[in-house]
Amino acid sequence: MLSDIVKKLIYTNALTIPFIFFSVYAIFGLKHLGEEQSLTYWIVALISSLLSLFILFFTIIKSKKISYLELGFFFVPIIVTLLFIYSGNYQDLALQTIMLFLLFSFPAIFIGLELGKNGNIDAYVNFFFMVSLIITLGISLTIPAVMSTPVLELAETFAGGHYQALSYFAAFAFLITVIKWSFYTSKNSIVKTLFFLILIFSQIITIILSGGRGGLVVIVAGAIILFYTNFRRKGFLPFVFFLGTVLFVGLNYFLNYDFGFTDTDVNTGEVQSRTTVSAGRLISYIDSGGIDFSQTSNREIFYKQSFEYFLEKPILGHGLFDRIDESPSVFFGRPGFFYPHNFFLEVLIQGGLIYLLFWIIVLSFFALKLYKIIRRNKAQTILLAPFLYSFVQLMFSGTYLQEPFFWFMIAYVFAYPSKFNEIEENPLAEKLKPLNQ
Repeated sequence: MLSDIVKKLIYTNALTIPFIFFSVYAIFGLKHLGEEQSLTYWIVALISSLLSLFILFFTIIKSKKISYLELGFFFVPIIVTLLFIYSGNYQDLALQTIMLFLLFSFPAIFIGLELGKNGNIDAYVNFFFMVSLIITLGISLTIPAVMSTPVLELAETFAGGHYQALSYFAAFAFLITVIKWSFYTSKNSIVKTLFFLILIFSQIITIILSGGRGGLVVIVAGAIILFYTNFRRKGFLPFVFFLGTVLFVGLNYFLNYDFGFTDTDVNTGEVQSRTTVSAGRLISYIDSGGIDFSQTSNREIFYKQSFEYFLEKPILGHGLFDRIDESPSVFFGRPGFFYPHNFFLEVLIQGGLIYLLFWIIVLSFFALKLYKIIRRNKAQTILLAPFLYSFVQLMFSGTYLQEPFFWFMIAYVFAYPSKFNEIEENPLAEKLKPLNQ
């Protein structure tokens, strides 16, 4: 009989394998050379996925019953795969998407269903925290190289990964760390407090040095939602005040300290300290008039092109895999790899207004139920980490068919028992102590 701990490790690994793989590579000073030169990442990901699916299969067999909801989710990968086959587009982004969907999103759906119907995501808090520690160690060991490298040359600094990945990885680790500290840790000692502060500080300065704006949006959104949903908790406001004060003083010192590394501001051409240039890049898209899209890595070009594709077939769209780019703008990268960098624009292109309406209905029910789950059972607060990471990324950087945490969250929330009192008496919920104890 497979032990519960091993099962949790396999599930956690399947959900977070990109984080673990590149962070471990960074820890050992290695660099992934890409699939053209090395298949290591894909082999590791395939093994991870197959292990989780193997366990899921026997778990379903053992349960001897499948709900209508689970049955409905079973059809999702089947439908997506059939649409890929029907499209006849077996190359470039379409091929990459179906591979990543089956490799990562497919198992994430069923892991979400299993954990959701039992409402036991809290049992994975320490496993997610372990992942955040691996990420933090990896990014911390990368900081010297990042510090000495100009912002616009960070493409492969993080174990061969993109600087945006470095930013998002750090942001995900930040969310896990803050949630673990503030909601799942009691009786803070000086050593424990110092430990968490070092982790958080390392994660934030990594985001600053990377120049990746997505990571900043994730932690800002996370801070706002965490404050809104929990400001009435006893001890929460003093905790926020303490953490904010320490981070303000520490970051102010960090940004103003001369580390001896300089960089050139691409907007002014002025040579400044490396920290000043990267910090300025993070907020360069904000000016007195609001959002300056010319400072958002050509997002305005992506959005304009996406809207033009939508207008070609506004009602039913082009299909999930049918639209092929032969010669897109130079900003889009290789021909055939254009995607909108925004969830709603992607949905409009794929299925038009009909598909958009479908997702608006789904996400409205999802958001309402997620809010109720966390409001009524604080032991579920850890859900905010994968939720914020995936949904913010899909607004600015990712594509939803390739994002496993998006599918995990959808499956978990919809599988969570509608009668909340069925699992509200969670042992962990009773152990969550006020922050000042």
